[in-house]
Amino acid sequence: MDCASGCSGAANFVFSSFYFLILGFIGSFAAIISLIFTAAAGYGAWWTYKKATATWTWLLARIDALELGLKQETADRLSSDALLKTLLDQEATDRTLGDKLIKGLLDQETTDRTDGDKLLQILLDKEHVEHEGAETKLNDLLAKESSDRKAQEDHLNTLLSDETNTRAAEEARLNTLLSQEESARAAAESALQDSIRNNQSAIAYNTSNISNNQASIAKNASTIAADEAQIAQNASAITTKQDKGFNPANAPTTIDPSSDPALAAKLNTIGACSAGYAWHREGSGYRCDGGGHYVSDAQLV
Repeated sequence: MDCASGCSGAANFVFSSFYFLILGFIGSFAAIISLIFTAAAGYGAWWTYKKATATWTWLLARIDALELGLKQETADRLSSDALLKTLLDQEATDRTLGDKLIKGLLDQETTDRTDGDKLLQILLDKEHVEHEGAETKLNDLLAKESSDRKAQEDHLNTLLSDETNTRAAEEARLNTLLSQEESARAAAESALQDSIRNNQSAIAYNTSNISNNQASIAKNASTIAADEAQIAQNASAITTKQDKGFNPANAPTTIDPSSDPALAAKLNTIGACSAGYAWHREGSGYRCDGGGHYVSDAQLV
C-alpha cells in the first residue's frame, strides 16, 4: 500500500513536472512569437515613417519645382503677351501698308486696263481695216481666177472644136478610102472574073501541055528545094536582125517635100511607122500607107 502510494505520487510528480515544463515551453514560445511580432511591428512602423518622410520630402521638392515652373511660366506668358502685342501692332502697321499698296496696285491696274482697252480698240480697228483689204484682195484673186478659168475653158473648147474638125476630116477621109477600096474591090472582082474566064480557056490549052510540063516540074522540084533552103536562110537572117534591135520604123521613107519641106525632112528623119509603112500627106498631117498611124504637123514642130 505504501509502495503503491509512493509510486503513484512519483508518477504524479513526473507528470506534473512534465506538464509544467510543457506549459513553460509554450509560454516561452508565445513570448518569443510576441517579441517577434513586436519587433516586426516596430520595424514596419520605422519603415513606414522613413517612407513617409521621403515621400513628404519629395512632395515638398515637387511643390517647390511646380512653384518655380509656375513663376517661370508666368514670366514667359507675360513675355509672350508683350511679344504678341508687338506682333499685333506690327501686323496692323503691315496691314495698313498692304492696304495702301493694294490700293496703289488696283489704281495702276485700272490705269493699265484703260490703256489696254484703248490699245485693243486700236488693234481691232487696224484688224478691221486689214480684213477689208484682205477681202478686197480675195475678191480680186477670185475675179482673176474666174477670168483665167474662162480663158482655159475657151482654150479647151477651141481644142475640142479642132479635134472635132480633125475627127470629121478623118472620118471623111476614111469614107473616101472605103469608097475607093470598094471601087477597087469591084474592079478587082471584075478583073478576077475576066481572069477566071481567060484561065478556063487557058486550062483547056494547058491540059495538053501538062504532060510536057511534068518533066519541067520534076526539074523545077530541085530548084524549089534550093529556093526553100534559101528562104529558110533569109528567115534566119531576119530573125537575127530583129534580135539585134532591127525595127521597121527605122526603115527609110520618102515624103514629097513640096507640101512642107521642113516637116517632110523631119518625118524622113523619123523613118517609117512602127508597122514599117511609108508616110503620105493627109489633111494637116501625115498618115502611114497602112492607114493605122497619123502624125499631125503640130507634133512634128
